[in-house]
Amino acid sequence: MPRIDWSSMGPGPSTPGYLNAGDLDAAHDTDAEREGFVPSRLSATGLRSSFVPKWKPNTAYAQGEAVVSPAGQLVTANAAFTSGASYVAANWTVTAGGAGGSSYTDAQATTAVASAATDQNSAVRVALDGIYGPASDVLALKSSALRVVYHGANAAFARPATAGPVLWAGTVQPANMAAGDMYASTSATPAVQPWTPASIPTLAGWYDPSVLSLADGAALTTWADKSPSSRTVTPNGEAPTFSAAGLGGKPAVNFGTATVGTLDSAVFGTAVSGPVAFFLNYSATDVSVARNLVGGASSTDFSIQTRTSGAGYTARRTNVDVTVTSTVATATPYTLAVVFNGATSAFYINGASVATGTAGVGDLTKLRLGRRGDGQNRHAGLLGDVFWMTGVPDASTIAQASAFLAARRGA
Repeated sequence: MPRIDWSSMGPGPSTPGYLNAGDLDAAHDTDAEREGFVPSRLSATGLRSSFVPKWKPNTAYAQGEAVVSPAGQLVTANAAFTSGASYVAANWTVTAGGAGGSSYTDAQATTAVASAATDQNSAVRVALDGIYGPASDVLALKSSALRVVYHGANAAFARPATAGPVLWAGTVQPANMAAGDMYASTSATPAVQPWTPASIPTLAGWYDPSVLSLADGAALTTWADKSPSSRTVTPNGEAPTFSAAGLGGKPAVNFGTATVGTLDSAVFGTAVSGPVAFFLNYSATDVSVARNLVGGASSTDFSIQTRTSGAGYTARRTNVDVTVTSTVATATPYTLAVVFNGATSAFYINGASVATGTAGVGDLTKLRLGRRGDGQNRHAGLLGDVFWMTGVPDASTIAQASAFLAARRGA
């Protein structure tokens, strides 16, 4: 095959009836004209149908035209306009997908707190259908520094002070997104997922009377623990009975008089050390003497009890007490929250802090509902939900737990 001298096609005089390279370039000096000489799939129009271009300065954009923003988000123009020297987020709307999967449309989001007045990261549980899956998966991502914020319709919601990514969920695009953040756009206000003790990551036990499949007045044979610990309690002595509507019209376990037996767990496989917090509902039929609501393996290692003559409460751990002075009435439902955290222990009644003090820090090895560890000072009355956690609860958890319990006793 003879060699072709391409240099002969350079600019030069044109021979009648022929075109050289310079003639072609001069004749087709616009993008539109040149596109006629390339395959359609490689034309600007063809490429745009498969790929989204990067945003460019000083460029005319049609309404709805899509580009990739400097932050890597897929955005569309809100109206026809010409871009300036720098990118202006207000001219664009983040759309589904996007480079890096930075935003999503009509994702399902649920949250334990409907208000967006403050950062509710410790309480928020978000499930993004088809994106992250179950709420538990999202909670697991928090260990990698992901922060989750439901900002609702508040576009100006402040970004949490974190170096990690933030997952925003709301009905408007947040104005304070940073590079690496994700936005789940919801077409309506997300449904509120009610808070339950299962929302506590360190839940160590939960005894829920509403799951007891018993006739009103029937004796308990077992009370299953709904937490992952599975510390089921069973009767020790005469069994308490089920009360279908005894605690403010809600289910409860009836310990009757002080002669009724208690509900004991087995000895824990591993002793529980460090801070713990207990939450419970109850009402008493008698407070003439000290009555124990929850106890441990012995009379000194752990207990929560009413004081003699209804003069308040005592929270004990390793024989060191936090004492609450108040009036405890009979036939009255109460919600208690007790934080055992050494020198900074605290006691709450119906959601309000009533006392702080020092409690012991010894191990918990067994749980007894309705009596002290030595079998004395037995509870007389009803016991509703009882749940507990390891670690120190924050203010949000205490408030939510107290509200949950109040609803469970008909308040």
